[in-house]
Amino acid sequence: MLVYIDDILCMNNDPPRVLKVLNKYFPPRPDSVGTPDIQLGAKLKLIQLENGVWAWDISPSKYAREALIITKIMYLSTHHHSSSCQSWHLTHS
Repeated sequence: MLVYIDDILCMNNDPPRVLKVLNKYFPPRPDSVGTPDIQLGAKLKLIQLENGVWAWDISPSKYAREALIITKIMYLSTHHHSSSCQSWHLTHS
């Protein structure tokens, strides 16, 4: 179980059983429980490996994209007239 402020990621053979115990003390919003798609800025996806085993795949692309946006904003705020940043652009997926 991974807990960060108000986000909980429970990976277990029976997550509902574990979350049921937790819900006694910290009831979640009804729309907030489900299969995870993003945790701590990383995309999560359930995939099946070549050997048939199911595993969680984690991609930091969303986190990296956001870090680049913040870096660009910080750079531009300190280098108002720099032309070297004009070619920076990010695409959203």
